[in-house]
Amino acid sequence: MSPMLAVAAVADAVAMLAVLALRGAVFVPYLLRVMLLFEAMVFGSLLVFEIAVAALCWPSARMIASRRPMPRGLLRASVLVKAMAFIAVLVVIAPSAAAFGEASASAREQSVWRRLRDQVSVSTAFGPDRTDMDAKAAELVRTMEEQGDAALSYAFLDGQDADAVTGIVTRSWLDLIGINPDATAGIRPIANAELPEQAAETIGQFAAWARNDAAARHLTAESRCYAVDGVAVPLLKGGSDEMLFPKRATLIVVPDMADFSDSGFLVPALSSRNIVLTGLNATRAQVGRLGLSGMVSVRYVAEDQILRAQFAAYFAWMRAASIILLLAAFAMVAFVGADVRATLRADHDYPLLLNGYAPLRLAAPTILAETLFGTVVAAMVCGVLVLLHSGGDAAAPLGSATLLVCVTLFAAALAMAFSACCHRTAVAGRFHSITERTM
Repeated sequence: MSPMLAVAAVADAVAMLAVLALRGAVFVPYLLRVMLLFEAMVFGSLLVFEIAVAALCWPSARMIASRRPMPRGLLRASVLVKAMAFIAVLVVIAPSAAAFGEASASAREQSVWRRLRDQVSVSTAFGPDRTDMDAKAAELVRTMEEQGDAALSYAFLDGQDADAVTGIVTRSWLDLIGINPDATAGIRPIANAELPEQAAETIGQFAAWARNDAAARHLTAESRCYAVDGVAVPLLKGGSDEMLFPKRATLIVVPDMADFSDSGFLVPALSSRNIVLTGLNATRAQVGRLGLSGMVSVRYVAEDQILRAQFAAYFAWMRAASIILLLAAFAMVAFVGADVRATLRADHDYPLLLNGYAPLRLAAPTILAETLFGTVVAAMVCGVLVLLHSGGDAAAPLGSATLLVCVTLFAAALAMAFSACCHRTAVAGRFHSITERTM
């Protein structure tokens, strides 16, 4: 294990120097503790594995008495390790394939949150009888909007169609996310007569959300509606700060937020972080001017979301890297196992190869046994995937499980074909080694 210890020491030194140069000395002790902990776990696992393999390969008294070749114990170990690696690959391949899509979605969400890095949210906790506080919170929103520092994004989901989304937004929100609905392919203006049922119902609610009848009429008349088809428009889910990326949606662009009522819309939307304000210091100054200090909480809206998106992206890439390492491990085990088998059967195979037998024919029994084993394991893994995605309901649609099953079956077929090539190559290589006296 000395080479591995040397590689680990070099990797630790390089990582610490990189962190010291890019992040500062304060992060080096924490990084060192984490790396040493994980390295200790890895080396401990390797030590246990080496002991187990040594126990499997240790010659028994019967083996010595019957003068069986010493590598026969290694063959049992290689078969066991190969089977474990094959099962691990099939179990991990489907989640790792899905991880690439998760990484892409996380990177896209992270780019949007970075655009909102200067935006803040205001959380309120007023009682239902504190109408004076509602008025002050609404005045905060209107004041910030007059300065061009407020944006609204409120998305409604259709319970019957999860892909259909209706979003109420202001022009300032579209400017923040960098989308111009009048000049973006896939977004087109629509008249009120073309509105889906949910969007029409949302516009009908303006009468309840507006300050008065005149404000309701102004909102209805001045709002512009757009149909989104094929373009991912970031929207904040209503009642939360969860970011949605619907590719099919109806956008209702309201002229401003001044016409909305205080407790009927503005304060709930502000508390649920569907209204974002620009600038932490500017917002806190307005909060203090209105006498809301200590009664509201002002924080960056993207603070937790950027960290969450970064973690999701890093975790997805780690899962993708794990399958690459597993594939490399399976390839090495397949090469070693095939070579050990060819060595043990050299006395049996050499005369047959001299008589014209093809190497693939001699390796066929082993290839057939491995193919049967791989087919059974792949079927079991696919069955588990289908059950997990259907929730145990056999009549439920497969949905994304179909893609994962196809990926798993393709990986199983590729692994079995690779193993067969290893066996055929090992038999042929051992024949040439004996013929050329290089064995």
